[in-house]
Amino acid sequence: MQNPTFFLYDENTAESLRSEELAEFLKGAFAAPVEVREEFVGRHLGRWGEEERRGWLEELARRFAYLRVRDVNRENSFSDPLPMEVDVERRRLLNENRGSFGMAVDGFQFQACMRELLPVEERGLQHLHIIFTNRLLATWEADDRRYHLRTIILGQPAVISTSGLVEAPAKPREYYLIRQRLPDDELARVNLLRQFAGRFLEHSDARTNQVVKGYLMQAAFYLLFGERFCKDPDCRLFNAHWQEEMLHAQLRPEAGLCEKHEEMVEELRAKS
Repeated sequence: MQNPTFFLYDENTAESLRSEELAEFLKGAFAAPVEVREEFVGRHLGRWGEEERRGWLEELARRFAYLRVRDVNRENSFSDPLPMEVDVERRRLLNENRGSFGMAVDGFQFQACMRELLPVEERGLQHLHIIFTNRLLATWEADDRRYHLRTIILGQPAVISTSGLVEAPAKPREYYLIRQRLPDDELARVNLLRQFAGRFLEHSDARTNQVVKGYLMQAAFYLLFGERFCKDPDCRLFNAHWQEEMLHAQLRPEAGLCEKHEEMVEELRAKS
């Protein structure tokens, strides 16, 4: 593929995310044009008239409320939402309440809803869409028959969960062992976080922007090459299941791609 265009959609819910810097990183990595756009739903519903836009807002609010993962041990544990749940989603879509990431939704189903909003002329792989959201996204894992939180949903559009970067990869084992013995109060939680400071991402963490660069690479490699992650723990495409693995792959001074994936990028640059 030659000369793809990347579109980044920022809903402005992650304080430490600097979308213009991320755009420059992506542009430099792939020698491709990158455009930063407003929040995904608002951008694409803005193409339509008021009546059609209002209808889509209601439909999306109902779908997202329905797609909530209500039982992590049961696949497709969806149920018809309460009016209050639909109203929460409606206000979120209208940018009235995006502060809380709330209950996880099915990641693939959420992605499919977003894909429907793309204009036909932007659905091909010459247009690569990447959404940032603070929603928690989960997918069903057949091996252990339960839902797992995810950092990224690969595909078109790719979806990166900034809350998932904090909540999905597991913290150090000793963190959970100590937490089990602690009293359930705020001071104990604060002291525990201090004890493990730096060993995992936290919400509004200053390191988030740097970590996200690796996930941008993951989204791009899947869309450009059909390449799903990397087994090399030193590669930024590594599919980290632990926070310390993620921080190692993305934040060490020499963080980058493995030899194989670097060669793939070089070949793409040579064609552009």
